[in-house]
Amino acid sequence: AIMGHKVLPSSQASTGYSATDIVEYVKILLMSRGGDLGMMIMMLCGFAAYMTHIGANDMVVKLASKPLQYINSPYLLMIAAYFVACLMSLAVSSATGLG
Repeated sequence: AIMGHKVLPSSQASTGYSATDIVEYVKILLMSRGGDLGMMIMMLCGFAAYMTHIGANDMVVKLASKPLQYINSPYLLMIAAYFVACLMSLAVSSATGLG
């Protein structure tokens, strides 16, 4: 808009004023991308709620913490727990998936 270029895509009609064209462009972006992001977040939250409902979260904690019970030193336990968490992060890429 500052250098004389159109802000809106060619398929959209200009509002006639460059400042409102920028607002219109943001509205178009939110309408096109915001819905996809919202659906993805709802799907991930639903998956996390279902996994909690069937007890999968508790089972993962039990399985992941079982080898850590054999370590008596708190410092070694902290290091081992860090590596277990790193391995779990390969399967669960975000905190949203953890419930």
